[in-house]
Amino acid sequence: MDSPLTCPYCNTRIAGPAAGVRPTCPRCGEPLPTAPAATGATSSATPATGDRRVEQASTSTPTGLSNRTLAGIILGVMLAMFLIGLGYALWTASVRNQRHPQPSTELEITSPNPPELPGLGYLPRDVNLIAALRPADLLESAVGKTLLAAPRPVILDKTLGAVERWTGLKPEDIDHLIAGTTLTAEPFPLVVLVVQTRRPYDLVSLATALKSKYTLRYDRPLFLFDLASVGKGYLWSPKDRIMVLVLRLLGGVAPADLDNIPRDPWPALESLQSAKLRGVLDRLGKESLAWFAVHLPDPAVLNSVLGPWQPKGDIDTFAKRSDALGLWLVPDKNSIEFSGAFHGRTDTAAAELKELLARRSISGMSIRVDGGPAKDVPAADALWVNLQMRGPAAKVRELLQTADRLLPPAFSVKGPHQLK
Repeated sequence: MDSPLTCPYCNTRIAGPAAGVRPTCPRCGEPLPTAPAATGATSSATPATGDRRVEQASTSTPTGLSNRTLAGIILGVMLAMFLIGLGYALWTASVRNQRHPQPSTELEITSPNPPELPGLGYLPRDVNLIAALRPADLLESAVGKTLLAAPRPVILDKTLGAVERWTGLKPEDIDHLIAGTTLTAEPFPLVVLVVQTRRPYDLVSLATALKSKYTLRYDRPLFLFDLASVGKGYLWSPKDRIMVLVLRLLGGVAPADLDNIPRDPWPALESLQSAKLRGVLDRLGKESLAWFAVHLPDPAVLNSVLGPWQPKGDIDTFAKRSDALGLWLVPDKNSIEFSGAFHGRTDTAAAELKELLARRSISGMSIRVDGGPAKDVPAADALWVNLQMRGPAAKVRELLQTADRLLPPAFSVKGPHQLK
């Protein structure tokens, strides 16, 4: 009678098979040691423990290969697949890099044409006042350097100085700044300032300058930072060359203030809801390095926005007669052209604007005024009055220096609420 066997893998007892037959375990399916032919000696029916180990080590698999040989084949195939995959990855690296390009560190200069500024696409669609500046371009010309020489005109210094303190960016690093707000009855409207740099900026340096850690908005860094005496502001980094600042001149910001900042930029000029404002931007000089545009349907809004500081003189005069206007600077080799376009509220208002501008005389500046109601002027242009002045950079700088007296205390050098 055959002696029972015990499976060396799962310890199942199995009735001994016929001599010379190589069975498999009915429980785990592993091959069992071949039962030797009977010799009549009990000692030969059951092999020694050491012999069984040797027999198991050399046992073949159902494929006819030993376990060691099969393992070697598997490892060899895996190594071959790894080498083939590595070679393919190296061979196609350039193709994959073209499909997924890394951010370029090359100098990037945008078009100065106002409607084409990339930063325009990040402003809320309902803005009715926009101002822009191209610091790097100004510093590349002799007249521009004169305009920005220290001490800078207040209206320029307030913006450039604040951006430098908040972000650590120098004027020569900035391709353009563009700020927008919506003038309504709200005393202190929200201001959105978009900064585009010519090279990618460093987030670590930005966080250090802001003294703030960031959270994420649309998977891009969002900072909440202090504006010293005027509250807090947001700075969002949608791209490596663009930052969007959301501010209030007095008081802090809230998360809801970010709702009108798009994840992806609007299609520039088409994004503006105000057709009158789009018309102003279309009239600005295509090479403008600094400009201002506003659409003000109701002049009384200025009283609400500026609070106890009431507009006087020129501001009040023009606001009552013009519902939209644009001003811009275009430097050339030896002088600066300072131009304006004013849209009259009525035919009478346009005629009065033209007369007011024509009476102006500024020493050292040439002045030309045209447009307004006339028989040969198309109806679409009849309410537009155009101003063009030209003079040396020093004279334009002097005119900009006097702007401090036209600004509310929140901006004034002597005012109680300076942007620090």
